[in-house]
Amino acid sequence: MPGRTTPASRGILVIRRAYRPRPTAFRRSPARAYSVTVTVTRLSFSQQYGLPRGIVWDAFTDQVLIGGWLGEASVEPVEGGRYRLEWVVSPDLPPAEGRILRLVEPSLILIETDVHGLLRVELQDIPGGPRGRSTRVDLSVTVDVSAPFRRRVADTWSLGLIQLEELLRGHPVDWSEASPRRTTLSGFGTGAGAGAGAGSGAGADLG
Repeated sequence: MPGRTTPASRGILVIRRAYRPRPTAFRRSPARAYSVTVTVTRLSFSQQYGLPRGIVWDAFTDQVLIGGWLGEASVEPVEGGRYRLEWVVSPDLPPAEGRILRLVEPSLILIETDVHGLLRVELQDIPGGPRGRSTRVDLSVTVDVSAPFRRRVADTWSLGLIQLEELLRGHPVDWSEASPRRTTLSGFGTGAGAGAGAGSGAGADLG
């Protein structure tokens, strides 16, 4: 079956690729056995910020700034460097342990994580904004995730991009006031795709 593109509301695109499902969580009970099937999903987000690209770039590569919009981070901003995220708002979600595959300052960062997917962030310099230049961020997240968790992944990255805008305005997240959200790892696959995240305030049409 060919891949199918489904438009989503307000700037989020979900691309479903043809993929042979595979069981990633298999449990047995005295009554029965069951499995959770995951498929490859690519979520795409686009958001514009009214600040120069160099400032927005720092918010993706400086671990202190990342802590103000996405979660606690440990980042080595070089190719091959570590990129680790702890989801403060979802304390029971496993951290994203990853490596930077490619880094081209200030336009591209590609990160491969253990169970949270392949993250690609592109920053484009565009005219406009209070300082004369603005930045368009295109973020894609390629994950192995079961159907019930697709919305969760999209919502997490959507919220994160809203929080990034607040950080750039000088208002980092106060995590002590953030409401924890609960999930389980069983909805995610392993390898080069599985994720949780937040986004730009819009929900994805997941079908």
